[in-house]
Amino acid sequence: RKTETGFPQDAKNLLGLYTVEIYQHAHDWCPVRTGYLRDSITMELQKGGTVGVVRTNGVYYAKFVEWGTINQHAQPFMRPAWNVYSTQFYKELFDLILKYKRML
Repeated sequence: RKTETGFPQDAKNLLGLYTVEIYQHAHDWCPVRTGYLRDSITMELQKGGTVGVVRTNGVYYAKFVEWGTINQHAQPFMRPAWNVYSTQFYKELFDLILKYKRML
């Protein structure tokens, strides 16, 4: 609870922005046969905006599509979405931390 109230609004906004970007890319890059897997991808901000979650809700075969099996090649959609934005997100978050550290 303390994290929720003590977390700077700038950091919450940054997390929200990147959560939306990752969600959109995962949704766009998801392989579509019936559309069920793509439609199951959801995005949620939890704990007062301090945690961003992008996931496939209840689709048991999502891991097989993402990672592949002996009989099926991997068709990753979540990992690439994270990889596109993770470096940029960490850089901006680090810059934000430095900004607040200088203010102390």
